[in-house]
Amino acid sequence: MPGRGLQTTRLRAAERRSDFGRLAYRRSTLLVIAIAALLVAACGGDGVEREDFDLTASDGFVFPAEVTLSDDSVHGVWVLLGHQFTGNRRDWDSLRDDFLDRDLTVMTWDFRCHGEAPCETETKGESVEQIWREWMASLDYAVAQGATTIYAAGASMGGTSLIQVAADRPEIDALAIVSSPNRFKGLDALANYERVTIPKIFVVGRADNFAPVFSRRYHEQATGPSRLVMLETELHGTTLVQDKDWGPIARGHVVEFFDDPATMVTLASIDLGPIPGGPGDDSADTEQSQTAQAQTSAPPQDVDDDSQATTSEPAPGAVPNTDVVDVILRTEDGLDLAANLRPGGPVWILLGHQNGGERGGWGELDGQLHADGYSVLAWDFRGHGDSPAGDLSDLDLDWAAAIDHAEDSGAMAIYAVGASMGGTSALTVAGSDARIDGVVTISAPAQFVGFDGGAAVPEVSVPMLFMAGTGDRSAFSGLELFRGRAEQAGLSHDAITYDSSLHGNALVRDSVFGAQVHDEILAWLPSPDGTPD
Repeated sequence: MPGRGLQTTRLRAAERRSDFGRLAYRRSTLLVIAIAALLVAACGGDGVEREDFDLTASDGFVFPAEVTLSDDSVHGVWVLLGHQFTGNRRDWDSLRDDFLDRDLTVMTWDFRCHGEAPCETETKGESVEQIWREWMASLDYAVAQGATTIYAAGASMGGTSLIQVAADRPEIDALAIVSSPNRFKGLDALANYERVTIPKIFVVGRADNFAPVFSRRYHEQATGPSRLVMLETELHGTTLVQDKDWGPIARGHVVEFFDDPATMVTLASIDLGPIPGGPGDDSADTEQSQTAQAQTSAPPQDVDDDSQATTSEPAPGAVPNTDVVDVILRTEDGLDLAANLRPGGPVWILLGHQNGGERGGWGELDGQLHADGYSVLAWDFRGHGDSPAGDLSDLDLDWAAAIDHAEDSGAMAIYAVGASMGGTSALTVAGSDARIDGVVTISAPAQFVGFDGGAAVPEVSVPMLFMAGTGDRSAFSGLELFRGRAEQAGLSHDAITYDSSLHGNALVRDSVFGAQVHDEILAWLPSPDGTPD
C-alpha cells in the first residue's frame, strides 16, 4: 500500500536522523573532552599551571623561560634551575616535578644559544661568558613576582654561573650545585666565592672525570655552611639528575636539602675518598681513565675549565692519572682528532706537528716536558695519523679543540709549540685566541695554506720563541720575518738558530740538535707549577 510504504520510508529517515543525532552527540562530547584534555595539558595537569614567556637580559638578549606551580604552591617560595652546557630547560623536568610535589614554584629557562633561545655568537662556547645575565634576569623576575625565599640549583656550567651570580645576589637563600667546574669558558665561580656564605650542597659522581675534584674544592674552600655528596657513578650534570637509577638519589639529596637547608647542611658529607684515576688512588683503572678522558671532549658533557685539582695536596691544576691517556679532540666542524695526553701540572704544553707528521713525532720532547711536571697534549692534525681527513686551511679549528681540552681540564696556562705548519698556524691562532699564554715555533714558514704567520705576529701579545736551522731556507726566512715584525711592534720574543738544515720535527728528534731544542724550550717556559721562575 502506498501509504504504508511512505510511512516506512519516513520511519527509516527518522531512524537515520536519530542515528546521526546520536553520532553527532558522541562526536561533540568527544570534542569537549579533547578540548578539556588540552586545557589540562596546557596547565600541566593535576592542578599544575605553567606560564611560558620571554625575559630580557641586561644586554638586551631575549630568552624563553617558564614558571610552573601547583594549586597548592606555597606563596613566595621559588626554585630557579639553570641547565648545563648543550642542555636546555627540559632537562630539569624530573626535578621540577619533585619540587612541585613539595608545592614550590619552579622557574626554568634556556641559556643563550641553547634550547629555544637564539644565538648571537658563532658558537655556543662563545656565549657562555654572558649566561650570568640570564640568572640575573630570572632572579629579578622572581623577586618582582613576590618571591620571598629563593632556592637555586645549577648543573655543570649552570652551577658555575650560579655561584658567580650568588656572590652579588643576597636574594638567594641556598644553592644546590651538580657536577659543576670552578671555571668554564670565561665564567669564574671562585673569583668572589668567599662572599657566597649561604648554605650550599654539592652533588657529584665520584667517577665523573674532573667534576669531583672541582666539587671537593668548592666544599673545602666554602665560606659558610656546605655539604658534599659524592655518588658512586660517572654520570654528569642533568644526565645524573635524569638517570632512572641515580636520578632519584641525586634529586632526593637536592630536594631534601631545600626542605630545610640550615638543618640539612649540618649532616655529614658523603665523600667517597680518592677519585678513580686521580691523585692518591694507586689502583686507577687505565682503561676507565682513558674512557673518561675521551668523554671530556665529547658532547653533551661539559667537564669544564678550572685552575687546579686537589685530592692529596697535588700541585694546583694537576690532572687525574699520571699515565699517557688516549683522548679525542672534537673540533667545531665535527672531526674527532686522535690525541695523547700526559697529565701533569697546571701549565699545559700543546704540541702541533708538521705537515706529513703525526703526534708521535716529537721524539723525547713530550716525555721530557712531562717529566719536568708539565701537562703535555699532542694530537694528529686533520688528514694526519689516526685523525680523519680534512682541509689543512682549517688547522685553527684543530688548535681550538686542543685549547678547549686543556682549558676544560684545568689548565692555568697554555703554551702552543708548533713544528713547521704547526708553528705557522699556532702563531695565527695566538693572534686571536687570548687563552694562549705563549708560542714556540720550530721551523715555521712565513705562510702555510692561508695561515700568515708574519701578519699574525703583531697581533700576538704573549711571549714568542722562534727556532729554526740556518740551512732550512724557508724556515730561516720565516724566523727572520717573525723576529723583525716582533721587534717593530715591541713585542716579547726570542729567536734561536741552529747550524743545521733539519726541519720541524726532524730537528726536534735529532740526536745532536734535538737535545739543544729541548733545553732551550724548557729554559724558556715558566715553572710547571705556574709560579714565576
